[in-house]
Amino acid sequence: MFVDEAPGGAERFVIVALLHEQDEAVFGGRAIEDGLFLVKAVARAGAVDMAAAEARIDEVLEDAVLMVTGYSPMLVAREGRVRETERDATDETIRWLHRGGRYRVAMAIM
Repeated sequence: MFVDEAPGGAERFVIVALLHEQDEAVFGGRAIEDGLFLVKAVARAGAVDMAAAEARIDEVLEDAVLMVTGYSPMLVAREGRVRETERDATDETIRWLHRGGRYRVAMAIM
């Protein structure tokens, strides 16, 4: 798993990227941190069962209880699927498959 981008030469990987984050304020600080994350498997076409990769991401994340020091878990839920096919920038015969989702993660600050 990589944050934001994978190293050069990788042919199958999972990317996690923060798309949007919002803090809910209360007097004297923050009460809730709410983030929308992109979580997707990326691989060369034919290298991996991408339906299985997408299903595994959803199995692990949907309704997960994330334990983070200083926070109480509130919500982990998919807000939408990701399904893209991309042509390789240097070899147009190669296709890259992107499968996963956008996941909302909300945590209350203790």
